[in-house]
Amino acid sequence: MMNNKPFIEGYRRPKEDKPYHALPSGQVTNNIKRVLEYTKTSKETRGNKDLKVTTTTNLMGKTEINFKTKNTDIIISLENYEKIATKQDKNTIKIFNFILVKSNEQNHNTDINFHLKELVENGMYKNIDTARKGFINSFEKIKQIEIEGTVRQGEREIRNKKGYLFYNRDINNSFVTVKRNDTMDIKFIAQYITLIPKWAYQLKEKAYSIVDYLFYRARQETGNIKKQGYFNISLESINNHLGQPTPKETGRHSEYIINPILEAIEEIEDLQLKENTTDFKITPIYKEGTAYDFLQGYLKIELMDISKTYYIDQAVKKEKEVKKSITNSKKKKITPNEK
Repeated sequence: MMNNKPFIEGYRRPKEDKPYHALPSGQVTNNIKRVLEYTKTSKETRGNKDLKVTTTTNLMGKTEINFKTKNTDIIISLENYEKIATKQDKNTIKIFNFILVKSNEQNHNTDINFHLKELVENGMYKNIDTARKGFINSFEKIKQIEIEGTVRQGEREIRNKKGYLFYNRDINNSFVTVKRNDTMDIKFIAQYITLIPKWAYQLKEKAYSIVDYLFYRARQETGNIKKQGYFNISLESINNHLGQPTPKETGRHSEYIINPILEAIEEIEDLQLKENTTDFKITPIYKEGTAYDFLQGYLKIELMDISKTYYIDQAVKKEKEVKKSITNSKKKKITPNEK
């Protein structure tokens, strides 16, 4: 009979079998995952009209990637970019997300604890042995990542000096302890909570990254979800996030741009059918032709049931916060003589 008492102080198994994980999310975590996507391609991370990205590498091989938007100025540093790029494994982004999930469940303690069995149960690995090896390989990449910068959230500005987010790990009797840098402000790392379906860990890496990005964007599209029940993501945005080539970089448009995205979407839909669930519906809308035509299209994302309710609740909460902020702002403008 298995002893359910924790071997490690502070370790707690999840109390409820909910279909989603609560995932801390924001510009910093999204940019880290964006970098991990691009390390698989050996290309420099691309930006867009709203995101300026600059990459520099010094003589010692250390790479710094600067992400700038109107609300953020973030630098992600990698000690050995080539090591990550040449030894990238398929589960690093999943492991990174899983550590963030467990950190949130455990109130962002310095020690983050979980059992390797949870990685198996969620579909990342077939058994404890492969989970141990896979986790160690993934964490070797994750612990190389240093971050620093500024994030503006409303009237608040959060600054963080350079440091590693997760810097060490230990595995004892299949129990894992990850060390989190407690000098790193969690509000700098993640400004809000989004969702990730537990079944998504079973997906191949490209399909998983699309689901992860979809739910990251959903947290920013709560107004549209509340108003019309769906939101759109451009196919160019998906292509950029996955680190796939642009149409100018390859003449094999179907093989390297169009088909990988459509096949990943089909994989997502097939797994939902297998799991007997419909958490969301993805409808690709695009013109047949070259990748130039394809990337002018978009994905229509319709959320269902639990996830739809969650994001609508977040939209209502945001509306209340905006109204409160406007009211407080008006009160500040009233002088004593006007009262």
